[in-house]
Order: sequence, then structure tokens, then C-alpha cells
Amino acid sequence: MASPAAVSFIQAPMAAPTVSATCTTGVCTTATFAYEIVAYNSNGATTPASPVSATVTNVASLVTTTNQNIITIPALSANISGYYIYRTLATSATGNSATTGYIGNAIASGSFTDNGLTATGIAPPASPVAGSLSVSTTCVTSCTATYSYVIIAYNSVGLPAMPHQF
Repeated sequence: MASPAAVSFIQAPMAAPTVSATCTTGVCTTATFAYEIVAYNSNGATTPASPVSATVTNVASLVTTTNQNIITIPALSANISGYYIYRTLATSATGNSATTGYIGNAIASGSFTDNGLTATGIAPPASPVAGSLSVSTTCVTSCTATYSYVIIAYNSVGLPAMPHQF
């Protein structure tokens, strides 16, 4: 019988993300925004959500080229494959910018741009996410076959973790 393949938590302290506003047109103090990030690894395990960022003000409706919020993303590491980004506050915002919840996935260090992305309404997790997988075989006589399994796990917002072969 094969032993279970365990997926562990990421043990990484998360700091609040840094957010800056790019505002070149309109009244740049109309709406207030805040963000949280969640690190994940190649097994789909996550950290709890970071503390909420300091608030940033911008126009009521963020747009692609002139009015955006830039969220600074920490460096990736051997244990961190990317970050889920959540807009947690959108006071006095309008349109897509008024939605809160998951807004995107960052798979590179640097920054993530919120230009009025539609949020899912799904809040960041309060505690880490982990799981496990058990694969077992029973062989009675002359077992020479080799089996491989590819597992793709999906999180609560419908995003796939990296596929794993067992």
C-alpha cells in the first residue's frame, strides 16, 4: 500500500501588501480601497490572508490606462508559487471597482495592477488551507503494472493548483 501524499501548510509570515495609486484624471480622492494577499505553493496549500493594506484613495471607477491601484507583491520563494489578490475595501467606488473579494492571481514578484477588475465576492481565507491525498493499491498476484495519477485540485474560487503526478 502506498503511503499518503501529504500537502502541508506554507509557514510564511505575511506582511500587509503595499498599495499605491496612479491617478491622472478625475477626482483622485473619491474612493478608498484596501487589499489583502494570500500566498500559495505548488501543492495548492495557502497561508492565511495577510493583514489588510493601508488604504489608498483614487477615483470611483478604476480604469486600464489612467487610474489604477498598484499592489506590491513580495518575492516568490521555493515555498511560494504565487499570490491570490483580494480587494477588501471599496468605499464610494462604482462599477466593477465597487466589488470586493478575489480579483486575481500573481505568479511573479513585483506588482499586481487593479484597474477596475471585477471581484468574485469571495473573501480571503482566515486560516491556512491544506489537504492530503491517499493513493493505495492492492496486489494479489504477479503485479507488474505501473500506474501514474495526475491530480489537479481546485480551490474555493475555482482556480487550479499546479497539477501533480503521483
